[in-house]
Parts: sequence; structure tokens; C-alpha cells
Amino acid sequence: MASHLSALFADWLAAEPLAVTSLLLAAFLLFVTGLLRVLSGSRVPGAQAWRIIALCAKTMAFVTLAWCGWFLLRSSNTAFTVLLPKVIAGGEGLRKQRAQTITNWGGSLDQSELRVQFSVTKDIVQEFPQGDNKPLLYLRKQSFEVLEQDGLVGFHGAVNLHVVDAARATYQCAAVYQYDVLNGADLQATAYYSFPFSSTRLYSNVAVKLDGKPVAWTISNGALVWTAVMSPHQQSSVEISFETRGVGSFSYTVPTQREIRNYSLTVSSDSAVVNAYVTPDSRAILYSRQALQGAKGVVMQWSLDHAIMSPRISVQFAQPPATNLSTAWLGMFNYAARGLVLLIALIALTLIICGEQPSLARLALIGSLVCAQFLALIAVYPYWSNYLWPVWLFSLVTLSLSYLLLRRTPRLPLVLALLFVLIFCAAYPFVGLIPGERERNAIDGSLQAGMILYLFGLTLYTRIRAAR
Repeated sequence: MASHLSALFADWLAAEPLAVTSLLLAAFLLFVTGLLRVLSGSRVPGAQAWRIIALCAKTMAFVTLAWCGWFLLRSSNTAFTVLLPKVIAGGEGLRKQRAQTITNWGGSLDQSELRVQFSVTKDIVQEFPQGDNKPLLYLRKQSFEVLEQDGLVGFHGAVNLHVVDAARATYQCAAVYQYDVLNGADLQATAYYSFPFSSTRLYSNVAVKLDGKPVAWTISNGALVWTAVMSPHQQSSVEISFETRGVGSFSYTVPTQREIRNYSLTVSSDSAVVNAYVTPDSRAILYSRQALQGAKGVVMQWSLDHAIMSPRISVQFAQPPATNLSTAWLGMFNYAARGLVLLIALIALTLIICGEQPSLARLALIGSLVCAQFLALIAVYPYWSNYLWPVWLFSLVTLSLSYLLLRRTPRLPLVLALLFVLIFCAAYPFVGLIPGERERNAIDGSLQAGMILYLFGLTLYTRIRAAR
């Protein structure tokens, strides 16, 4: 038990060295001033021993009170850090709705380019010996040889994206792709065409034309496939058109690195709330964007010529956020927990230096008010979707109730205590929103120096006033 408590205290001290040190200083002064008061009091045998025991219990309760408040806020922050992203994501119901949308609409549309492979047929004669004094046996065969050449010498794509539901980013796609295919060999070759299609997506109005004439195609291994015989150095035009639908984004990809020639892609949309991305980010890819009349749509065009790369062009619809909630403010709770410990320590030190006896019950109530303020902020944030006004509003409530608890305290320690309540409830927690750790540490260092100057100045002031 003792080892467990010491480990908890060591972790607390490691996490909050400044706050815990200030609290221990306040606890030490609380014990010393109480001990001096006990020793100068009644001399009844046994009375002093019981008062010293009670003083030790009070001092331990003072430290335990601060630790409980700190632990409550830190653990609440840990739990809310896990819960809030789920709330922002819409919970299980929204997750199922999105999954159903992807199932119905096929998810994002990622189209790969047409693949062309050339092969030639050669007649070969094989000789087979039949034994001594017997003529050779000749066997004529045909062999197939794959030609290592890039047959795509041009591409022009036109894609129209019609947004159906902006909230879910669903759209209908009508695409027309034109490819220029060249047989660069000196031999007649057979071209094997393969155009990738998704097996989980609905396609309609699919048409393939070769040099303006319809082509009989089949589906094989998730792709449209067909063949054509091409003469030496023959160039053909392939046109593929279809309609489908998708969710969220559209992309066109050249899957393998090759020399890109005479390449252009035009994407038009009736929604201007779209973002375009290109991978790799190269100056070789020329990009233009033009708003349609009335700013209700946009036309984007990419062009590329004589470059060796594997480009991926993506268009993503900007979905409106399902909620205005954000996880950015969660860092406040760590500083709220630290501020709670500093608040209790500084109020106790202020009362002791001013010659007042701190009331453990009142300190406990003030600490409870601070905890309740930030726990209430956790409770209302998913509905309020703002953390600035609730923090300041709850801080005014905490300040008012703290005044009622300390209203019988002399004026100087009362004003200083209320000032600390205002600082550590309405201002100091916002340090956790500063993105840079170095900047946050600088503020903590300034706070430490300010506390030392404050305690020194307050002690000097009370001694001078007492001397008068």
C-alpha cells in the first residue's frame, strides 16, 4: 500500500513539478503555523498530542484534496479524449450510414488507364533427328513473342461529375477516354487491350470503339478486354465511354512509370466545392481551373507531354462537417488540472502570509467548484459546440460562489484569492491551446518566476504593514 502511494506521488510530482512543489510548500507552512499555535496553546496533558495528530491529518487531507481534484480532471480529460472523436465522427449510427452509402454508391472512383500488350506470331521449324542413316524430321510450329513497347502515345479524357447529395458527397460520373495506340514494331502484331473495371461498382452505357467502330468486348478478371490486329507502325484510336457513380473523390492513375506523351484530362463538376491533387507534384503537369457561369461549377484541366512519371490526378469533394466540434481544446484540461493545484496552493499561502488560518472545508469547496466548472464544460460542449463562452461563463459562476465562501476573509487576502480564481479558471487553461511546447514551457517558467516574486512581495508587504 505504501509503495503504491509513493509511486502515485512520484508520478504526480513528475507530471506537475511546479504545482506539487507549491502545494507542498503551502502544506509545510500550514503544518508549521498550526504546530506553533498548538505549542503555544493549552498545556493539558495529552491535549497537545491529539491536536498535533489532528494537525497532521489536516495537512495530509489538504494535499490529498488537491491530488483528488487534479486526478479527477486529468482522468476526465483522458476519457473525453477517447470519447470526443467518436462523437465528432457521428457515433455508430453515422458510421453505419457512411458504410451503407459506400456500399450503395461504390466508394471513391479510382480509375487506372488502359493497358495494351503487343505480341507477334512467328513460324519456326524445328529439326528432330530419327537415328542413324535416317533423314531429319522437320516440324513447323508457331511461337508467340511479347513485344516490349509502350503502345500508348496519347490520351484525352473528359469526365463529368454531377453531385447528387453534397452532404454525403455522392456523385454520378460520365466519362469518355480516348487513347492513341501505336504499333511501333516492323511486324504485324496483335494488340491485347485491358481496361480496369471495379467488380463492386455499377456501370451503365458502356461502349468501346476502335477507329470509330464498335468493338465486341468481354469482362475478364475485373477488366474490359478485347483484341485487335495492327499492321506495322499502325496507329489506332480507342474510345471508351461509360457512366457510373461514386462517393467522395475521383482519381485517374497511370499505374506504372512510363513516358507520357500528349496527355490531357478534363474534369467538370456542377459543384465548385472541390479540391484537386496531383501526385507527384511536378511542374511538368500543367493545371488550369475555370469557374462555370454563375459560379455553380468548375472545369479543371491537366496536360502533360514528354515526361517520364506515373501521375495520379485526384478530385475530392469537400464534405460539410457533420459537426462543429473539435478536439483542439482538449489540451485545456491538463492545464486546468495544474491550475487547480496552483490555485489551492496560492490561496493557502496567501492566507498564511496574511496571518489567516486556511479553512480546509472552504478550500475543498473552492476546488470542487473548479472541478465542477470543467466537468460541466465537458457535459455541455457536444451541445454548445463552443468552449470560449462556456469557460468564461462558468468562471463567473465559480468566482461568485468563491466570494460567498470567502466573504468573511479580510479584504487583502480576499481580493488576491478571487484574482487567483479568475486567472486559473478563465485564463490559465487556455495555455494548453498554444501549439508549441517551447512556448508553453516559457509561459510556465514565467508563471514560476511570477509566483516567487508574488510570495516575496506579499511577505515583505505584510511585514512592513505589521511593523507600522
